[in-house]
Amino acid sequence: MAIRNENLYKLIENLPEAAKKSAYDYLKYINHTHNYPEWEEIIQMDPDEFELSKEERQLEESSKD
Repeated sequence: MAIRNENLYKLIENLPEAAKKSAYDYLKYINHTHNYPEWEEIIQMDPDEFELSKEERQLEESSKD
């Protein structure tokens, strides 16, 4: 079902101020989940050519325990 952007804009414009932060967070979440691969796809990808960051190395080490 195609939704026109204008319809989405109107919904957002009519939201009470208190609900706009929740709507923003949810839209960011949806955008993120639809623009990045699923974990199964990530697991099958070739390793990056770049060295892991300090935080990534720590996470990798803690996941082995």
